[in-house]
Amino acid sequence: MKCLFPTIIGLCILISCGTEPTPVYTLNTSVNGEGEIGYSVGDMEKITISSGEEQFNKGESITLTAFPDSGWLFTAWGGQVTSQSNPTSLIMDGNKFIYSNYSRIGACNEDYNPPFSGTIFIDPDIITEEDHSTFISLSYAGRADRLMYDRRYGWVTLEPFLFPAKFDDSLSIEIQVNPEFETVENAQNYAIKYAEAIGRLTTQLRKDVKTSWIHRGNEPLVEVIIIFDSHRLVRNLL
Repeated sequence: MKCLFPTIIGLCILISCGTEPTPVYTLNTSVNGEGEIGYSVGDMEKITISSGEEQFNKGESITLTAFPDSGWLFTAWGGQVTSQSNPTSLIMDGNKFIYSNYSRIGACNEDYNPPFSGTIFIDPDIITEEDHSTFISLSYAGRADRLMYDRRYGWVTLEPFLFPAKFDDSLSIEIQVNPEFETVENAQNYAIKYAEAIGRLTTQLRKDVKTSWIHRGNEPLVEVIIIFDSHRLVRNLL
């Protein structure tokens, strides 16, 4: 018994000093449209996947590359990476869900048939700053996934800043501001600016308006797209 006791103590010390295992996180990927996703870590060769799960050590830097099929165009990343850059990268500091969006080249879904011009090109004075605006107020409702049309990239799923806007004729719309505006304050300034402009349209013109999309566009222009119901894109304002 006298010899056994110190042996047990030594064993306990050995176990307590063991190295903690490196945490492992899961990357879930999927695609919208037709295409694949490639990923690489460091100098390793890219591995192509379409959807599924891959596991990485905590802190690893992952490079993701979108590969559209023939006849399709990459538009944007969604999920926990909101970017239109290809390739893009992320750090595995937790479990991640990422998806890539692809649009068919030269084709529009019959339910989503946007024009490629806007009222600004027809008559820049269709509304003016002297016109009365029915806009009352807007509030910030956070961010969530939305399908948006951006004339630079086509249809994209992003996580925009959301601002419900109210007007004095009891109408309301959701203004969705592209995350490229970076901060809530910046996004809200643009939302207010264009909510006032939208409020200058007559009630009859706005009665079916559900959504307005705001993108940074090609500087110095900002692209504003108004959706008159859930399916038909009718008018653009710059």
